[in-house]
Amino acid sequence: GASAQALSSAAGERFATLAAMVHVFRWLTNYAIQTVTSIPPLWLYGGLAVIAGLYATFFGLGAAAYRALYRQN
Repeated sequence: GASAQALSSAAGERFATLAAMVHVFRWLTNYAIQTVTSIPPLWLYGGLAVIAGLYATFFGLGAAAYRALYRQN
């Protein structure tokens, strides 16, 4: 049969790649959290307000176009 050392070595090689992937994922997660938390809250809320305003404008333009082009009166 297989010796314990050979089995341990083979398993270690397999898990080394998984451990490296977990390390990279944790680093990316930590980096993203630090980046997002470094943005001032006013900028985040302002950006959300701008996006909401753009969606409302797009919805209003769509409603006006529908009323002007497809509504039969």
